[in-house]
Amino acid sequence: MKTEHTPTPWAANEWATGWTVSAPDSHYSVCHLAGCNNAAENAAFIVRAVNTHDELVARLEQALQYIEHPDVRSIPFALSVDVIARHTREALAKAKGI
Repeated sequence: MKTEHTPTPWAANEWATGWTVSAPDSHYSVCHLAGCNNAAENAAFIVRAVNTHDELVARLEQALQYIEHPDVRSIPFALSVDVIARHTREALAKAKGI
């Protein structure tokens, strides 16, 4: 049986003894960061990584499909290199927190 992770988006919030990462619609935390260096920054990094993961994977799969296709002109949705590049740049910017 495959267990699913807590649905996204996740958020980081300051908590009594540190920081908590949770999904807004859930009634429990995914993790707590307390008593560690850079707790706020680490919580923000976890949230950004989790919340951008699916889009980043989708954009990389899209780019790879385009790059590896034997005849780019026959791709049904006819994406241009410019569109692929823009989508990839946007996903990377989100993942980098830019």
